[in-house]
Amino acid sequence: VMPGAFDDLLSRADKLTSVGAAETAAYGQKRVVPGLSDDLSNIFRSSEFLLKKKCVAGNTQNLLFGDKGLILRVAPPILTPAAPSTAAAAAARHALQEDEEYEAEMEERTRLQIERAFFNQTLLSNPLPSLKPVRKDKENIRSSPSSTSRFVAPSGEATRRELLYADRIRKYIQSNRRKPIDKMLMEAAVEGGASEDLQAAWQYMTAMFGERLSTHEEPAKSIELVRRATGVLEQQFCVHMRECVSRSLERAQMGGVPSMKSLLMAYLKVHGTGSGDLEGGVSAWELAYHALRAGEIGAAKDALSSLAHFPRAAVLVGALNQLAGQPRLNEETKMKLRSEWRHEQNHIGDEHQRALYAVLLGLEPTIASNLEEWLWGHLVALRVDPALPAAIYTEQQKTIAVDLGESYFMPSGSSSEWFHYFTALVLTGQPERAIKVMYDSMGAAEAVHMAIVAHESKLLNMAAATEELVRMEAVAPTRCQLNLARLINVYTKSFELTDIPRSLDYWYFLKGISGPTRGDIFETAVSRAVYLTSEDGLILGKRTKEGKRTPGLIDDYVSNADSVIDRVANDSLIGGAPADAIRLFLLAGNVDKAVEVSCDRMVSAIRNQTEIVESTAEGMELFYLATDNPGRVSPAGQACLCQLLDTINLMRKCAEGNYREVVSMLRKIRFVPVDQDSLSAALSDFHRLPPKVREVLPEVCFALTKLVVSTLTMGDVAGDRERSELKRLADAIFVYAASVPHKFPAHVNTKMLEMQSQLS
Repeated sequence: VMPGAFDDLLSRADKLTSVGAAETAAYGQKRVVPGLSDDLSNIFRSSEFLLKKKCVAGNTQNLLFGDKGLILRVAPPILTPAAPSTAAAAAARHALQEDEEYEAEMEERTRLQIERAFFNQTLLSNPLPSLKPVRKDKENIRSSPSSTSRFVAPSGEATRRELLYADRIRKYIQSNRRKPIDKMLMEAAVEGGASEDLQAAWQYMTAMFGERLSTHEEPAKSIELVRRATGVLEQQFCVHMRECVSRSLERAQMGGVPSMKSLLMAYLKVHGTGSGDLEGGVSAWELAYHALRAGEIGAAKDALSSLAHFPRAAVLVGALNQLAGQPRLNEETKMKLRSEWRHEQNHIGDEHQRALYAVLLGLEPTIASNLEEWLWGHLVALRVDPALPAAIYTEQQKTIAVDLGESYFMPSGSSSEWFHYFTALVLTGQPERAIKVMYDSMGAAEAVHMAIVAHESKLLNMAAATEELVRMEAVAPTRCQLNLARLINVYTKSFELTDIPRSLDYWYFLKGISGPTRGDIFETAVSRAVYLTSEDGLILGKRTKEGKRTPGLIDDYVSNADSVIDRVANDSLIGGAPADAIRLFLLAGNVDKAVEVSCDRMVSAIRNQTEIVESTAEGMELFYLATDNPGRVSPAGQACLCQLLDTINLMRKCAEGNYREVVSMLRKIRFVPVDQDSLSAALSDFHRLPPKVREVLPEVCFALTKLVVSTLTMGDVAGDRERSELKRLADAIFVYAASVPHKFPAHVNTKMLEMQSQLS
């Protein structure tokens, strides 16, 4: 049976071509069906189905699929090689466009998954606590319970110091970043019961990195950092002297007008060598050194006034006199001082005189009973250097971080030994390594707030969000970068779902910084918070009946929240939540985008026959919104919305079986023909149809064909006139489906051909 059937199909195809050629020659009509080859291909692909139907040969002898089947008007045969048909070209373009859209969609989905994967990072050693219900009342969240903090911490989730830190962060943000965050956080540490070492660490951190630099160019940057470091060490030494004097008042015998010289004399009476010729056994060199150690160059100069004509130390005395009037030595003085040291070093017996030479020439400190003394001796040498080369400062940093390193400062590997290493790193201008030491020893709570202080002062070298917590540069051992985004992620992991405002406060410091996909990390955090908690009303605000937006948490961080809301809406769309995306686009005032998403959703509803009621309700709401607010929706978007709403209504009436209303609607919407007379107009108007309406044409044609077949086979037609009208409708739909330059799905073609055979 099979070979005979194919021969019959081929002969009928040749006959069809001959009939089309004769018809075109007789009437000179233009080609209505440009894709004859496509139509014939569809016929041959359906041959297997027809054979399975086991139709009688006599009923199909003179027809395509029966006496009352589909008759196609075709172009005359062309002997020259034919160009690709318009339908084939259109189908190819459509396929290419679908591929490009699919690639773009997959790229966006990949981007979203990468961003969410970045936020999902956590440490195995820090498992998440059990989730608590999200607080929904913004006012309660923003209030300050017990006049100390705006947060009520669930038991075991946050320490008092962490809540105090969070409260200071909130006040800093509310002040539009104008309040001194370094002092605020240091006060929170003290108020929160920090240990003495931790309080000292905060003092060093704020002194070194609490204020911005006037320039980041070298050597000005190194000079300023050295000045800050020596300043804090000298201030600390003054505090130490006062404490010592206060504990030994009787021995110190401090009297007269309070001054730095009187404090120095009182201190040296207690802790001096007692072998000098000044009051209380204090020597001039001893007094000069301790005055320089306290940062009082003038007092050091005065202490050596009696030695102004001392020939063997004339250059040293002159150098101190020079430093009393200017911050650094000049080249000539330093050369003379170096020459004097070479000649006199073997004859100098006073340790404080030798210490003064070491300090001014950058030699190894001779008086270094503790880390602070050793650091001060090296840093003051850099401060008074005529032209501080960045290489010298870098070498000092390398000595601390690389040559000595953790193995020297923390020999046992215990976290309790962190303080000296942290101090050395901070005072040599290495906040990134210092914060890493703090993180390893004291946890993320202290480290993240110190990192925020350095970041706000523009003194933190930032690593990309995809890097490790601290990234070392192989070519320059002293250079490293801190991944602040990862550090904040680790810290906020325990409360990101239970205290949304507090987590957003910390992510706000990364506003404008690119994430793993070059997107703004803060906006990504907001989008993720909405995705995880579904608290878009709390975070982004709510849309009122008048179309306005009530303030949300986002308004505390940005002046124009619409762009952030638009980003969240796009992420919701990519994540497969079009209903949420439409609502958020409306919240952002992007009505045009909301209409576009609504049209896509209606197309999906028509194709899959799911969520039709919901998508129609959304479309109607947008239709009324566009009608009441002219200009907020583009004409093309509004036209597409209206035609899709008409299409859904048409499909609904087809499902109800009301063929009279269906025919009436078709005559009004006019993008599907009702008879042969309206076929040419429908084909001509195809290219003017919105692309989304074209996508549902297969479903529309199938629904109309199904309605015609069911109406005719069930005998619901009242008279011959209506029966003839339905048959003309079916013929027009078959021709339209075969002629329109749009690829119909194979299963739709098969079902339509099956129904066409039922009508024959």
